[in-house]
Amino acid sequence: MAEFVKDRPDVDVSVMTRTSIKVHEWIASQQYDVGIAEMLDQRESINIQPIRLECVCALRKDDPLAEKEVLTPDDLDNAPMASLFREHFTYQDAKRVFAEAGRRFRTRFELSVFVPGFTLVEQGVAYCLVDQINAASYRLYRGDQGVLTFRPFRPRLPYDIAVLTPVHRPPSLLATAFCERIDHEVKRFIETV
Repeated sequence: MAEFVKDRPDVDVSVMTRTSIKVHEWIASQQYDVGIAEMLDQRESINIQPIRLECVCALRKDDPLAEKEVLTPDDLDNAPMASLFREHFTYQDAKRVFAEAGRRFRTRFELSVFVPGFTLVEQGVAYCLVDQINAASYRLYRGDQGVLTFRPFRPRLPYDIAVLTPVHRPPSLLATAFCERIDHEVKRFIETV
């Protein structure tokens, strides 16, 4: 967003951080021009530009599992996990793929967002399956000081998000350009994971 408005001094931005459900509601009610949220059920009042992500495993750089290129349910069987709340699709998907592999997905810490999970992983008390944007954000903010690394997890755990715009109010040229920039930047950003 900062890069987008850098050369547009007359553009003012309102950033409202809420749950994905609330973001979908706001866009559906035509209150905002653009929203970014997890994919939910399609609504007739929302245009959805999907962005496909996947979960990666956060672990300490000095963890023996960090030697592996890819982690699986076999590697994390009964390991202490920090995960999103039980109703969240990431929890449900992880629980399912572990069960299909005959392994136990053990949630030691239940979270409402991923970021606190990084501290738990840094302290060596849990692993965490997180989306690629949070992983890339950790690397961006912690840089060389970060003690975490991220490994692909297989089978893939999708983490789909979307850029949302209201159907009944066509986006302005500025909102359209911003949506295109979001898509481009997210794809570039996750390549760092």
